[in-house]
Amino acid sequence: MSEKKQLHLGMFLQGVGHTIAWRHPEHAKYTEFETYVRFAQTAERGKFDFIFFGEGLVVREHQGRFFGPIVNGRPDTIALLPALAAVTEKIGLAATISSTYNAPYELARQLASIDHVSSGRAAWNVVTTFSNSAAKDAGGDQVAYNFSKEKHLDHATRYDRAREVVTLIKKLWDSWDDDALDGGQLDWRKVYPVEHHGEWCSVRGPLDVQRPPQGHPVIIQAGQSEDGRDLAARIADVIFSPNRNLDDARAFYADLTHRLTQYGRSKAELRILPGLAVVVAPTEAEAQAKAAYYRSLLSTPAIGRYLLGEQSGHDFSDVDLDGPFPDVDTTRPEVNGQLLEQWKTLAKTEHLTVQQLIDRVTPRRSLVGSPTQVADHCQTWLEAEASDGFLLTPTLFPGDLDDFVTLVVPELQRRGLFRAEYAGNTLRDHLGLKRPALPARTRAQ
Repeated sequence: MSEKKQLHLGMFLQGVGHTIAWRHPEHAKYTEFETYVRFAQTAERGKFDFIFFGEGLVVREHQGRFFGPIVNGRPDTIALLPALAAVTEKIGLAATISSTYNAPYELARQLASIDHVSSGRAAWNVVTTFSNSAAKDAGGDQVAYNFSKEKHLDHATRYDRAREVVTLIKKLWDSWDDDALDGGQLDWRKVYPVEHHGEWCSVRGPLDVQRPPQGHPVIIQAGQSEDGRDLAARIADVIFSPNRNLDDARAFYADLTHRLTQYGRSKAELRILPGLAVVVAPTEAEAQAKAAYYRSLLSTPAIGRYLLGEQSGHDFSDVDLDGPFPDVDTTRPEVNGQLLEQWKTLAKTEHLTVQQLIDRVTPRRSLVGSPTQVADHCQTWLEAEASDGFLLTPTLFPGDLDDFVTLVVPELQRRGLFRAEYAGNTLRDHLGLKRPALPARTRAQ
């Protein structure tokens, strides 16, 4: 009898940018380190695979005015993760870092260092920096201006750069043999230059940090476009999926599985985790009441416009919420044209105002129910090959994470779907991913 498939769980904490956290009287203070300690230790108590932090490179601006209600507003991830490694033992630590606005050599040494100080628990969520909220009216992009660039790269070009950057960083991680440093003595015959000269980067190498404990820190990717899926199939260990519908999620799962084969990879090398916001309470009625209160906190024009823009890439900051959906140009490379077309069709077919559309499509649909109902959902998606687990997003922290760990995790464990204890020490161990082997090469004489 084969072993029952196991669920993988990550927990996402975005910062003060979380949709309603700043309006809830019990929200955590995202400027205090203790908030992150509690987040990490609670997720570890729940035996989660990893915790995950989003990242932002701008304060959003429109027509010369900075606006919210949502900004990143928390410590930089590279500074935060080593500190959290010191107060945890097993939980994976995932950082979101742009491949567009960071130098590969520096990124390679930062991530390798985090993997070392955490004893093999680092992960990198590779993003190409797509933020229409940062776009300036003149057609430029404030992201570029923050990094001494005159122009933000277009969608396809950003992914071209990302493929080269990730490939180069993996070469740098592999530039030391695992046993190059033995007893404090470095054997230079086991350290190799990289000699990379590509379209975007030129790096001689080798890295000045020895090979990470995991070989490579876990690579995470969240792109949903054709370019994004292709990048995940080439380089990712984990991909996030936005799918809410079971059939759509199964199709996405099958598509990624097929794409892997085109690059000589198997499904055993990739974990597919849809995003999921869970509102759980001891009874369904209590969960529904909690969810209704959360929805009431969303009902501000600024939040509604933000939610549309953040998902689609189009700037909705001037749209009339009581009017019809605008005639948006969905062919622009910086927007999610497919999603905008869906919204246009839905609004036109059902005669929805912009506000009514917001109520229909945002925020990410929450799974609301009792512990049994939430566990049923997780089990159904796992067994239907729609997911390998979920990236959970608490609407409110710390309350939602506490509730999931206290109420849902024991039910998943009772069903044999989720670990009772960690079986290994590294994030690759938690995810059931093999440690990458070193490439074959000729040793220096």
